[in-house]
Amino acid sequence: MTPSVYRRIWMVLLGCVIALAALPVFACVDDLLTITPASIKLPLGDPGQAFTTKFTVKQWPLSEGGCRYNPVNSSSVPWIHLVEPSLFGLDASQTQDVTIKGVYPSMASFQGPIYLYNVDSGAVQKITIYGTTRPPLGIHDEVKIDTGPASFLIGATITYTAKFQDFEPPQSHITSVWTWKLKLLHADGEYVYIQQNTTGQFSTLWSTTLSVALPTDLQWIRNDTQDIVGEVSVLARDNEGFLHSDRREIALRYPPDKPLLVVRPRTTSSVGLAFSAGGADEYEIHYDTKAGPPYTGTGAAEGSSPIHVRGQTQFTLTNLNLSQHQYRFSVRALNSQGASVFAEEISVGAERIPLLSHKALALLIGSLAALGLVAMRSK
Repeated sequence: MTPSVYRRIWMVLLGCVIALAALPVFACVDDLLTITPASIKLPLGDPGQAFTTKFTVKQWPLSEGGCRYNPVNSSSVPWIHLVEPSLFGLDASQTQDVTIKGVYPSMASFQGPIYLYNVDSGAVQKITIYGTTRPPLGIHDEVKIDTGPASFLIGATITYTAKFQDFEPPQSHITSVWTWKLKLLHADGEYVYIQQNTTGQFSTLWSTTLSVALPTDLQWIRNDTQDIVGEVSVLARDNEGFLHSDRREIALRYPPDKPLLVVRPRTTSSVGLAFSAGGADEYEIHYDTKAGPPYTGTGAAEGSSPIHVRGQTQFTLTNLNLSQHQYRFSVRALNSQGASVFAEEISVGAERIPLLSHKALALLIGSLAALGLVAMRSK
């Protein structure tokens, strides 16, 4: 091609970039949404007892164009049903409460998902509801956890005792091992942290050291004090062949989950960040012009990396040079137990080639075709 053709191509590309810049940057994007709370703990209830609770969804302020959402519960949890609205739209900074009603199932401990569908993008987010049902009353032999801590840290040595209570008729005793299990709850189910056996006819003692760190790719269910919730359980069989079990709710004091991070350029010198992590009291915002960590960036009007943020899940960095430099952004969450792992690094800036949307790609091809640089041929 001649130099004049090259110049025409560059002029078309420049025109397309200008056209893209005029398009709304923040259309309906499902990752610009916060759900509070991300999991719902129901109080102890009886089988068949009714309950009512709710969760709140909020669209991120930088979003434009609005999104439509449809909350539904899984067919595997018929004990939950959702109350209107079944379909609602959210514009920037708007909130919506969704009411949940149901009845306690007959199972001892239960949890189930509620899904929030983004009707416009097809994306799905999940809220977990869980709780415990009180066992039916009656006089019978039983295993009971007698002593043991209700909360603890990774690295601690925990000790529990359990007893077998023999009611009428007498002379029953435990003939199998006592199986102890410590499990923690996360958004997708249960994580068995440890399982061990002990022995004893009428009582037993279990002691173990919690030395293994938790997986970083799970979203843990936490209580009001940001501790991970779970339970210690014990199960044993008596000489008449009956299984007996008991459980106790526990809380694990642990650093926050791996943060979720969204970064959106606002101008050629500023970016908006949205972030969240279960168990977080505060956050560190990290940035640099090189891949990290460590991130040691400087120049932002808000300060050098890392920038500490408390009581916020959105932040804007200004005085950046996005037209000349590529910036890398990440976040860590902190609480009294320590820091989380870094969020997935996100790059924004000059060296990153943005992907064209279908609309922008069609605009580009149409412009090139108008200049005779793209032709449709058929044989």
